[in-house]
Amino acid sequence: MAATARADRDRSVLDPFVQTQIQRRARRLVGRNGFVATDREDIEQCLRLELLRRAHAFDPKKATWHGFVTLVLRRAVSRILRARHAEKRDYRRNSLLQTTDPRLASHLTTNGDGNADLVQDLAACEARLPSDLRAITGSLRTESLSEAARAAGLPRSTFCDRVGKVRKIYESAGLRIYVE
Repeated sequence: MAATARADRDRSVLDPFVQTQIQRRARRLVGRNGFVATDREDIEQCLRLELLRRAHAFDPKKATWHGFVTLVLRRAVSRILRARHAEKRDYRRNSLLQTTDPRLASHLTTNGDGNADLVQDLAACEARLPSDLRAITGSLRTESLSEAARAAGLPRSTFCDRVGKVRKIYESAGLRIYVE
C-alpha cells in the first residue's frame, strides 16, 4: 500500500501542472537576485526535490493538489532567496574589487566590451590606497573574508573595518556600484 501511495505521489509530482509551475518559478528567478540562465536547471531541480520531500504531507481533506503544490513551491522559492541573500553568501558582496586582478584586467581590456576605462579606474583607485589597505584588496581576490583576516593576523572585526574603509574610498571615487 505504501509503495502504491509513493508511486502515485511521484507521478503527481511529474504531472504537467507541476512541471509548468516549477519552470515558471525558475524562469522568474533568472536575471534577478544574482541568478543567471545557467542556474535555471539547478533551481528547477531544487524545487522538484523540495516538492518530493514535502509530498508526504499532502492531505486532500485540507487542500487540492494544485493548491498544495503552489504553496510548497512559493515557500521553496522564499527559502532559496533567503539563502541567496544571507549575509555571508550574499552575491552582492562579491565586489568588483577583484577586477583589478591583472589576469582579468587583461581580458577586459582586450575583449572589446569597453571595460578598459573601468579597469583603469579601479587600478588608479587601488594605487591610491595605503599599502595596508592595498594588501586587503589583494588578499580578497583569492581568499574569503575570514581567510584573509586570518592570513593578515587580524581579528575578523578589525579586518572588516578596514574593508569598510576600502569600500568608502572606492565609493568616493565614484565606483560605488562595484563595491556593493
